[in-house]
Amino acid sequence: MIQPTALTFEKGHRIAVHVTSSNAPRFEVNPNTGENTYGKAKPRAAINTIYIDASRPSAVVLPLVYPAEGR
Repeated sequence: MIQPTALTFEKGHRIAVHVTSSNAPRFEVNPNTGENTYGKAKPRAAINTIYIDASRPSAVVLPLVYPAEGR
């Protein structure tokens, strides 16, 4: 789960979304084998799928918050 945050994007700025199976070093590395991270498991690549068809839509929703006048 992504934790709440607040960023300001000025006019003309662009953002990118990166899909990953990891959040290292914030969380422990996942070898994607079902074994714990302290074992001798040889890590293997994860396969991520993003569905974009009508029956399984994906979306990134970003709210627009405008500054109060006079600030």
